[in-house]
Amino acid sequence: MRKMLLSACVALAVWGCGGDDGDLPECLALRCISAYSACGDRAYDSSTEFCSYSDGTYMVYPRCGGKDFSDPSTKFCFDSTVYLKCGGKDYNPSTQYCSNGTVKTYYGFLTDSRDGKAYKITAIGYQTWFAQNLNYNALGSKCYDDSDSNCDKYGRLYDWATAMGLNASYNDSSWYGSDVNHRGICPEGWYVPNGEDWVFLMDYAGGSSVAGTKLKAASGWSSDNRNGTDDYGFSALPSNGNYYSDGSWWSASEREQWDDYAYYWYIGSYSDGGSYSGFDDRKKSELRSVRCVQGQGNYEKHIGKGNNISNYRTVVIGTQTWMAENLDYVVEGSKCYKDNPARCNAYGSLYDWATAMALPSSCNSNSCSSQIQSPHRGICPSGWHIPSDAEWDVLITAAGGITKLKAASGWNGTDDYGFSALPGGIGSSDGSFNDVGRYGNWWSANEDDHYSNSAYSRDMYYNYDHAYWIYYKSRLFSVRCVQD
Repeated sequence: MRKMLLSACVALAVWGCGGDDGDLPECLALRCISAYSACGDRAYDSSTEFCSYSDGTYMVYPRCGGKDFSDPSTKFCFDSTVYLKCGGKDYNPSTQYCSNGTVKTYYGFLTDSRDGKAYKITAIGYQTWFAQNLNYNALGSKCYDDSDSNCDKYGRLYDWATAMGLNASYNDSSWYGSDVNHRGICPEGWYVPNGEDWVFLMDYAGGSSVAGTKLKAASGWSSDNRNGTDDYGFSALPSNGNYYSDGSWWSASEREQWDDYAYYWYIGSYSDGGSYSGFDDRKKSELRSVRCVQGQGNYEKHIGKGNNISNYRTVVIGTQTWMAENLDYVVEGSKCYKDNPARCNAYGSLYDWATAMALPSSCNSNSCSSQIQSPHRGICPSGWHIPSDAEWDVLITAAGGITKLKAASGWNGTDDYGFSALPGGIGSSDGSFNDVGRYGNWWSANEDDHYSNSAYSRDMYYNYDHAYWIYYKSRLFSVRCVQD
């Protein structure tokens, strides 16, 4: 593709540099050979340009950030960075983004008054997010590979305490502060998103199996087939120190009972280019990116699906017919995890035992065995009931184990029968919630024989197949109904 124009170079060198007839002018090697090449029949400067051959034609293009880029018919250069064309068109990435082949303009722009850095803004559902990672030079933050250019492109990396604007000691100990609207190192009026903010974003973008693709930038991942569709202008780039596969962002939520762990949200890529997203916890001392959100806002009132069975999927397993999703019937005493309707949409509502059984609240502390029917409908749809402990046994035996009942995404299940159990977390009478994404628990209709304030339930953990326990009736668990 490139051919040195030696005769032209020699003539120019001798003419321009002089020297004895028997000597090769020094400038021939230093200037001519490096500066003049051929692209078809056209000379070009290889220090600033490159030659590309496509459809039988040689074309000369400017280099981008000192580099060639493979296919100028599908890519373009902006501010020394290579981007994929959007629907065959160039665009301005400083104000626009490519969404499924269509050029769109970001929702807004913000200048951080602390350092003058500008950020693109995007609106997703009722939330407003930074459309790029925070690049505020807080003490203790770092650029990946200690390169300023990586900070410019990917933002800075922070340990959890630094991201939260807290003393470094909280990387090793529990903070116990509120994770709602906690500013941390975000600009004034913006906050480090908590777990609920991230989960709402993921659910709004279609859930863990598709949100990764929809929220990833359309250019900038390790290979073109790992780029996303950027449906909402979130424009996520790989950002956790591994720019070849995934990115991760801190939340303001600590891991319950584990002093040195906090939750983060991540996007990853499969080798075939598919993407996924999820929520996990890691040591606070690890370095991750930060995205800022403009407050949690006021969550909409949750309506739910009611208790009409036609609103729910069902599945036959052995001799039983079960609901294939958790009940989401709004009654007095029902709750969404951390009062976030997005969690009810994803996992159903949570209920204490008396509420699930449609019994007086006093039954949470006293035995109400005389009021339990067989079968006991509780708050289930007509013709359905709260499963007994024995009916849970029948289900698990017919399925051949808990793993086969768990959903295939969200934790470690195979979902052989479509029961699709998900880790919706639990609530407590003191108003706290925990373990969403890791743990699920479902009520049975049976009280404990020895303790009047306890009842049987079935629980499932993300990393093993335990499914039997007794809990205080005042706990908030999920409900699955079984047909009469």
